[in-house]
Amino acid sequence: MFELSDDELDDLGPLEDILALRVIKADLDQSCGLFSAGPPLTLVAVDFFDYSTVHSNFFGGFRPQYSYTAQYRVQVDDFFIKHLEGDHAMVEVRMLGIIYTY
Repeated sequence: MFELSDDELDDLGPLEDILALRVIKADLDQSCGLFSAGPPLTLVAVDFFDYSTVHSNFFGGFRPQYSYTAQYRVQVDDFFIKHLEGDHAMVEVRMLGIIYTY
């Protein structure tokens, strides 16, 4: 889990806030040809705004329970608000070098 420390949370400026993105679970299609060798080992990667990509631990199976939260300390200004209105966060499920983007 990528979370900010208590010191970082206590030190928020007047135009700063915390944005949290949570991925709870996935339901992978067992009939997918990529899973012919058996249940996959996957992780979730999250790309948001200008921050580095963060990722969960690996989980096995067709219904992985990621329960993963990424927290970001953000400057809430006009530029950021316009970004939220017009862009998105990218969540990828990664398996054995294969990337699925949703």
